[in-house]
Amino acid sequence: MPPLRTFLLAAFALLPVLAQAHIGETRAEFEKRYGAGKEVGDQVLFNVEGFTATVFFDTKSRATMAIYSPRKGNDGVAPDLTPGDIEALLHEEGQGREWRKFQGTAQPTWLRVDNQLFARLRQDENVLIFVNPNYTPTTPDVVPLPPPRKGP
Repeated sequence: MPPLRTFLLAAFALLPVLAQAHIGETRAEFEKRYGAGKEVGDQVLFNVEGFTATVFFDTKSRATMAIYSPRKGNDGVAPDLTPGDIEALLHEEGQGREWRKFQGTAQPTWLRVDNQLFARLRQDENVLIFVNPNYTPTTPDVVPLPPPRKGP
C-alpha cells in the first residue's frame, strides 16, 4: 500500500467514530441507534457518544435538522467543541461526501458537495447545526374565515 494512502487511512481511523443517524433518516432509525429519545416540544433529544443531538422531524417523521452539542460533564459544564469534534461530525454526517467551507462568513459554515446538507458552527452556543437546505416546513391547512356580515 502506498505510504500516503496508508497515512490517510490511519488518520481517518483516529477520528472519533460516531454511530450517527443522518438527516433524512426516520425517527425509527434514530431510535434504533440511540434508543428512545426524550421529546421536548417539537424536538427529540438523543444521547450520541459524548453529544446531545437535538433532532427535528418533519410530518413524515424524517429528520430535517440536527443540533449537536457536547454533553455536560460531572461538573455541570459542557466542554467546547474541538476541531476534532467538528471534523468527526462533518465526516459522519457527510456520509463519505466532501464539504465546501464558505469564506467570509461570520460563523463557520459548510455545504456538502451534493447541496443536500448545510452545516453551521454556532461558537457562541457551542453547537454544530446540520440542516437540509431543501426542506420547506409545512403548515396545517388554514380554514378561511367567513366573510364579514353586512348590515345590522
